[in-house]
Amino acid sequence: QVDLFSRHVPHITLFLADFDLELDDSNAAEDESLLQLNVTKVDSFLAAISTINFTQVIQGLDCTLSLSTQSFIVEHNDDSNNNDKFYTINGAFTMLNVQNTPCLKALSSAILDPVESFVKRPIIVPSWAASLPEPERSAAIYRSRKYGSPNVKEGFLPHLTVGFDDPSRGSAAGATYHHSSHADMNSETSMQWREDAMEQWNEGFALLMNDGCGSEVKGIAVGRNSIGGTVLANSRMMYWKVGNDLLLAT
Repeated sequence: QVDLFSRHVPHITLFLADFDLELDDSNAAEDESLLQLNVTKVDSFLAAISTINFTQVIQGLDCTLSLSTQSFIVEHNDDSNNNDKFYTINGAFTMLNVQNTPCLKALSSAILDPVESFVKRPIIVPSWAASLPEPERSAAIYRSRKYGSPNVKEGFLPHLTVGFDDPSRGSAAGATYHHSSHADMNSETSMQWREDAMEQWNEGFALLMNDGCGSEVKGIAVGRNSIGGTVLANSRMMYWKVGNDLLLAT
């Protein structure tokens, strides 16, 4: 379901939320990416983000981007979270793990307050949050209600989404965009072929990382999201040069 470089844009999501940017009289569309945007709302939204001095936010921070073998899936009270895989398959999602650096955390957090008033309300807390152990459950619910997403602040997990198994085809348990260890696959076959596909690339990722391959943050962009939290190609609304494209999905 993810077609990178053609239909979708490879990106690291800084903040994904349901923003109130559509026309008030828009009829619900089967694909929310087709809803008509309210130009006035969008202009105000982009102006709010433009108040952020991203260069100042990352001043003094190392903004090298690299893959990581630190999995998103952390068992409660289990510190042994390192493995030899540069990817995570969790629920409907297949993702490349990105090193969670102070630079990325700072960029993500800087966006939250300026766009808080644009988050669509009432905020619906993802159903998977209720399955988390405490204190993670309460923290995820708090972040959802305050910011519109549980995947910010302490819940921020940078990644590159490279696959999404459409749950409407009966291959996954839920469509909600999240990264918790509580979304189980309905199909072991689907899980296995995704694992096999990613393993073909994993050795190459290891060689690249051992050679010190990486990149630098070059800019921030706002784009429209589609199925599985992907960002549509040619949907960029605005770009702020900082110095790889990180996207704030709407």
